[in-house]
Amino acid sequence: VTGGTLSGAHGTAGIFVGVNGGTGTLNVGPDATFRSQGANMNVRIGDDLGGYGEINVEGVLQTYKFTEVINGILRMMPTGQNNLFNSDNQSFVGENGTLAFVIDGENVGALKRSNSTGLQMTLDPGSELHITLGGSFAIDDSWVLMDYTVLSGEFDQGTEFTNQQGYTFAIDYGSGASDVMTLTLISDDA
Repeated sequence: VTGGTLSGAHGTAGIFVGVNGGTGTLNVGPDATFRSQGANMNVRIGDDLGGYGEINVEGVLQTYKFTEVINGILRMMPTGQNNLFNSDNQSFVGENGTLAFVIDGENVGALKRSNSTGLQMTLDPGSELHITLGGSFAIDDSWVLMDYTVLSGEFDQGTEFTNQQGYTFAIDYGSGASDVMTLTLISDDA
């Protein structure tokens, strides 16, 4: 999606990327919006049948209901937005799923709720968090990765990890109810 808005709306199925044993990629460009809106509309990445998917968000991913990262990656770029979760449908990142954030200085494309019920997320203990850090930053800088109504579970990395670049981060998952998940840079021995 390179411009304008592509919408899958008012269905009962959803937007599936890399399912039924296939491989799929959805790229939402910086000047584009991809919308999934309607009763039970699901954004599903990968499946349990060997399907693998990736969604890369530079523009706007309008997920109103829920997201399932089963086998693949949801990658939020620094300019990406995914901030319209507004229902009590359960989102999750499964054991073969990854949430990835590319951070540029103070810019990060966080997942956010738009009301008091949106973004109810479960993290499987095998799920992964990938962080790529660029731009201008310093020790003790923090970034909100998720503004949620309900959060349960933790990533495989737990509460502290070193990324592929050699930077070490602490993850504060918040209280689990109407809170935020925050990432803090604690070492730059890269």
